[in-house]
Amino acid sequence: MAVKRLPNEQEAACGAVMAATNAADLLSDADVLAAAGRHGRALSLAVLAFEESVKARTLGAIVAAARQGRPPGFSDDDLRKIIYSSHEARHSAGLLQHLAAAYPDVYGKLMLGMVIDPAETAVLQKLTGLAASANAGKQSGFYTDFDPNSGSWTAAGNIVNSDFEEIRALIGEYVGETQRQIDSL
Repeated sequence: MAVKRLPNEQEAACGAVMAATNAADLLSDADVLAAAGRHGRALSLAVLAFEESVKARTLGAIVAAARQGRPPGFSDDDLRKIIYSSHEARHSAGLLQHLAAAYPDVYGKLMLGMVIDPAETAVLQKLTGLAASANAGKQSGFYTDFDPNSGSWTAAGNIVNSDFEEIRALIGEYVGETQRQIDSL
């Protein structure tokens, strides 16, 4: 199996703009569905917007690194996962990207192995919980699934507006910051 090549600086710049635009469009579509009471599918589209936005930022990192003559901060394997296929890699990278942009003090402390205070721990736990539930939420907005352990079903109709709004607020911030970063390239 051939390893896919990574985009060069120019290809990454084009892709970053396209992915950021698509992320904003997906989030807008999610808002339309939520306004129509279709919160499950709205949540799913919002999570897809997040994933596209992570891809845009990652492509932007390739561009910025090339312009500075340094590596992009991800291994080539991680770049391939984020750009081409892995939803899990996108969620993990997105969490770190959001933490670095929105809570740089917490991010810095974590990267340096420093202790974070209880308020910072609460922020980190909330973000980690939202990121962990994002893929499950995306799935339940598109599919019905049976949990044999609990004997219950999940379905798009089980997702309520408050579920959507909580994820939407975080993803809206993320998509907006992504657009700002891409515009500044």
